[in-house]
Amino acid sequence: MELHLEPFDLLSSFRGWNDSFRMALLKKHISFFFEVTPDMDFRMMADSEKMERIYFNLLSNAVKYTPENGKIIVRLEAEATNFRFSVFNSGSHISPKEVDAIFERFYQIDGHQAGTGIGLALVRAFVEMHGGQITAHSDEKGATFTVLFPAQSVSQYHPTVVTLPSEEAEVSTTLVETDFPMGEEETRDADRPAVLVIDDNADIRNYVKTLLAEEYHVLDAPEAATGIRLAMKYVPDVIVSDVMMPGMDGFETLEEIRKENSLPILMFTSKNDSASKVRGLRAGADDYLTKPFDMDELIARIISLIRRYTRFNQTDGITQQLEFDGLKIDLENRSIITENGTFELPPKEFDLLLYCAKHQGKILTKQQIYEEVWGEEYVYDDSNIMAIISRLRKKLEVNPGNPKYIQTIKGIGYRFSKEV
Repeated sequence: MELHLEPFDLLSSFRGWNDSFRMALLKKHISFFFEVTPDMDFRMMADSEKMERIYFNLLSNAVKYTPENGKIIVRLEAEATNFRFSVFNSGSHISPKEVDAIFERFYQIDGHQAGTGIGLALVRAFVEMHGGQITAHSDEKGATFTVLFPAQSVSQYHPTVVTLPSEEAEVSTTLVETDFPMGEEETRDADRPAVLVIDDNADIRNYVKTLLAEEYHVLDAPEAATGIRLAMKYVPDVIVSDVMMPGMDGFETLEEIRKENSLPILMFTSKNDSASKVRGLRAGADDYLTKPFDMDELIARIISLIRRYTRFNQTDGITQQLEFDGLKIDLENRSIITENGTFELPPKEFDLLLYCAKHQGKILTKQQIYEEVWGEEYVYDDSNIMAIISRLRKKLEVNPGNPKYIQTIKGIGYRFSKEV
């Protein structure tokens, strides 16, 4: 395993990553404090991707195990020869015996999986690769994870790739290179749903595969071209794709897949800005998940996408086509026929259109639409709904600016016109 060392600013990176947790903290009413030694230079030589994994995993676990109305404190301190950062969360007690074993792969606390499977073991491996160390401490107030990194000068920087000695590399490699053979001649396991994971980061691919492998047949691709080929060949039940990939990125990958089929597609990204989310939704994504993602949430979203896609494909003798003025909705093939042509719709587009059409003439609030189509609590983020409505209108309407079918009711939501 290699370390790609370059100047890395702990302070600016942590501040940026903290924002990714804003919604998760608000949802559980957690008080968050970020305490920093003032007027210090926190630059060091580090592998930015591995540092991101370390920070995201520790803070994700803190959010996961902090009770509602609890507290999380992240401290970043500069010492004589080290940088120290710690993550404290209230309400999570770990016994001394468990503290000693918590960094072991797949260790469980009180019958519940600690962290995210290989998460804390992977964190320790990445910390040690940087010459650092990580410890855990717990008392009646909560749990604290502390990381020490040696302070290194960045003044004489030049790009550096460090290959670990075999005895050191072996420890971390065994954590992230679980054997999941994926040959070109592999056949789908018909008894399990198939999930295709497209991500250029091998650590993330294997991390997701390890956690999904028991319930799902998992295919994976290290870049877009392979992912597109596997999607066409195996027709998975769900595709999970990263956004930021070299060469063809996740958006372009999504557009290519959408040319051939309407399979459910979930995208995840480390960007927490609405522009990236809206771009993905407009390109045809059915859902998105912002890194750091909680594995329970990822699995829940995959289950939801499969369930909804399957449910809307099972007509069970019910009318298989809805007809309106200039529009036919084919329930069996999840497609529409309009004056603009015939379109096979992605899952979220079809679900939203069908929900509105079945309630023709009724004003539907954004909350009603979101909770029905996404199957989860409405969080006052309208970018999902707006992006899908925009995509639908381009296919449904002769003049999308003056919609005939799905009409906007300002300040409330939408209505499928009763005049058609």
